[in-house]
Amino acid sequence: MPSVGGQTTTPIRVLLATDDSEAARCAEAWVSRLRWSQPCVVDVLCVAAHAITRFGWGMQTYRATVRQAVEQLRQSELLAAERVANAVGERLQRAGSMVHAWARQGDTAEEILAAIEQDRPDLVALGPRGRSGLAQLLLGGVSHEVIVATTRPVLVARKPPADAGPLPRHLLLVVDGTLAAETAVDWLVRAAWAAGARVTLLGLLGVSPGVEDDQPTLTSGLTGLVRGDATTALDRLAEPLRRQADTFTIELAIGHPLEGVLRAAEDLECDLIVVARPPRRRGQDPFAEKVVRHASTSVLIVPKT
Repeated sequence: MPSVGGQTTTPIRVLLATDDSEAARCAEAWVSRLRWSQPCVVDVLCVAAHAITRFGWGMQTYRATVRQAVEQLRQSELLAAERVANAVGERLQRAGSMVHAWARQGDTAEEILAAIEQDRPDLVALGPRGRSGLAQLLLGGVSHEVIVATTRPVLVARKPPADAGPLPRHLLLVVDGTLAAETAVDWLVRAAWAAGARVTLLGLLGVSPGVEDDQPTLTSGLTGLVRGDATTALDRLAEPLRRQADTFTIELAIGHPLEGVLRAAEDLECDLIVVARPPRRRGQDPFAEKVVRHASTSVLIVPKT
């Protein structure tokens, strides 16, 4: 992401993957309303993913008429994807964004990842799922593939608040004790998403399932001992965000980490959960991906690079 200080030389780049489904429209709404520290360019991408022609029906036969029909259908799929990208791009332009709209053809996840590798956007925006049928299933399994494979920040956008104000309004930053949280704080500060927003920093003091019930006195006592140090560490970590935010608070969640995040997001009525993702290890089911899967609000994943 370009530096906030000094003169802007390179705009912030956002890749919006869309199929114009309801879920994709949520991502579009988020992109159009996001707070940015400087101008951004939105690359709108729609993938024509060979729905009916995916398996190349008839392509291995000698019948020229079948091959011709399949090729014509594939061309129609690409043209339909171009129309979707252009329509989304026009709406974003009317909302004030600078836009490049384009289409690709092939496997949806592979094409999105190829676009990410080519353009290195500062943010990838997706809906949690997409259409099936001729428009192809865009997200769901695809969103998971993108999150797993990319090292760029990914916004999995769900329905935003109905008013027309800037987003996010209430940002919940999750800190689980790993150094990856520093990456998320740095990204948010440079993007200036906290400016004018309410920010809650949630520290996770996780304990193994059942321990709270088996050893309630021990758990409560240990929590009391570490609470002060944890709050001080969190305050130090998020000082740059505190300077930007309209209001800033620190909360601690004791118990199962995922349950703590989901409960806090609901109780505090946050519109965005921000969670850092440490480098992935083989066989892991990373915490950030669990949050995306189970949260009912939008989630920003910031990988530690």
